[in-house]
Amino acid sequence: MNLFYFFALSKRILSISFIFLFSSCVTIIWRQNGEEKQNYIIEKNVKPSYLIEQYLDITLNEHNNYVIVSWESGCIHCSNQINNMNMLFEKYGSEYSFLAINNEKTSRITHVFNKLGIEENYNFSTFNNVWGLRSSLRNLYYKNDLSAQQIDGYPMNFIIKDDQIIHIDASIEREEWANEFEEHLK
Repeated sequence: MNLFYFFALSKRILSISFIFLFSSCVTIIWRQNGEEKQNYIIEKNVKPSYLIEQYLDITLNEHNNYVIVSWESGCIHCSNQINNMNMLFEKYGSEYSFLAINNEKTSRITHVFNKLGIEENYNFSTFNNVWGLRSSLRNLYYKNDLSAQQIDGYPMNFIIKDDQIIHIDASIEREEWANEFEEHLK
């Protein structure tokens, strides 16, 4: 009796393990790996402008003042902050270069926006399929101390003034959050 019970239990454990393993594989295959899972260690004396130059094909502005919005197409907080970020762009676009970055292909963004019914987009330069800039800036701000990182995900908004990251924030979808973010731009 004990031997029969052992084999029945072993068979059940193996089938449960197979189901778990199979479902994990499916999850791994179908889930898009986000940049937040990568660790881009940055030298402490690196300037944000250097990182921007490495990842984007742009001419840097003379004051090295930037607002960088890192976003994903399927992120509801990212799409909810578009209006507020566009208003800040209208107000501070002459003082800061506003840049939106993501790590998705344009075709995927279009597909997701159509599926979700999102009609708005950022009114400033958008760079698609950019891997590493968001995490590099995050690590520069937190001095590569992963345990200290309070913000990691999407959206992630950076304010860079005089080539120094002076503020990092998550979504500014609410008006009070946008007002608080704006205080750092002044």
